[in-house]
Amino acid sequence: PNPSPPSTVRPATCWRPPNKSWFKVNFDGALFYQEHRVGIGVVICNEEGAVIAPITADTPTLNSSRGGDMAARRALEFAMEIGVHKVILEGIVDPYQSTSKKQPLIGTVWNLAEDVKYLASKFQSYNLSHVCRQCNVVAHTLAKRAILNPHLLVWMEDVSPNVLSVLQADLEGLS
Repeated sequence: PNPSPPSTVRPATCWRPPNKSWFKVNFDGALFYQEHRVGIGVVICNEEGAVIAPITADTPTLNSSRGGDMAARRALEFAMEIGVHKVILEGIVDPYQSTSKKQPLIGTVWNLAEDVKYLASKFQSYNLSHVCRQCNVVAHTLAKRAILNPHLLVWMEDVSPNVLSVLQADLEGLS
């Protein structure tokens, strides 16, 4: 089946859950300049706002300006890995607006924005949503914490106790 074309949603003022049968995939990248690393935070939620799966990852980078694109790509990869089919990719950077200039990354030349477009096309349906920082607090918190652990951390249907208060504040904002 052909995926529906992407649409971009205007920035919201607070986090909102997706429509029924959709999953919201929030992502963010935190730059650690001195370490030449990018922290990646991703949280996937269902239409009730329940966390399906968050991850935090830390990755080396040769070009720190591409942290958000790296996070967007990892967010889509993770959504595919857990088997969701209708996604809203939401972050403070719009990967479709990224420069079309190819960037070197760990010895390979590739275009992260094109990677994101390709991965997004593999979903049954998808939308892109560019949001402000206060609508993306959980993903941002996860990204900042990535430097504390050099390994990929995944929680299924749960969230790190260190991020729980941030998540609860987002959900309280829905009432």
